[in-house]
Amino acid sequence: MRFIMLVFPIMLLTACAEDVVHTDFIPGTDFSHIRTYAWIKKPTTQNPLMDERMVNDIDLQLAQHGWKNVDSHESADAALSATVATKDQERIDTMSNGMGYGYGPGWGWGGWGGGMGMGGMSTSTVYHVTIGTLIVDIFDTKTKNAIWEGTASGTISDNPSTNVKNTRDAIVEMFKGFPPGSVSSSK
Repeated sequence: MRFIMLVFPIMLLTACAEDVVHTDFIPGTDFSHIRTYAWIKKPTTQNPLMDERMVNDIDLQLAQHGWKNVDSHESADAALSATVATKDQERIDTMSNGMGYGYGPGWGWGGWGGGMGMGGMSTSTVYHVTIGTLIVDIFDTKTKNAIWEGTASGTISDNPSTNVKNTRDAIVEMFKGFPPGSVSSSK
């Protein structure tokens, strides 16, 4: 039981640190005719190296689906726009030592409960994090309408290597079932 009490908070914290990825598209859109794309807006951050990495990672994912990057959006089947937004957020973590008792039969320290009225100790920590969000939009160049959108959000680390890995993993996840209706998206 003590093992579960120690492991569960660690699993919960790990789950909170993961990127959140969502995609959306216009149902009924035929992606099979799209073979070329052009960037109309590339992502910009305070780190130009990260900007270039994001563009390269998105280009790689689209190339794996048979799409080719061309210079002009006028000659492309689709146009891409990517935006990065950040926001500072306060997070509160509360940890309990699980040593309290008095919660009824079978609950509490050592499995002895019942009426002592003493609780365990909890510690709360407030910390500030920066949440980064990458939004990738794909437009049909003929209709000028948005046809697909992917978003990925996650905590930005002080470690650049961690940010590179997390961003790359989020982009791979974003394009995992791309294009909608393809064989890979139905798995």
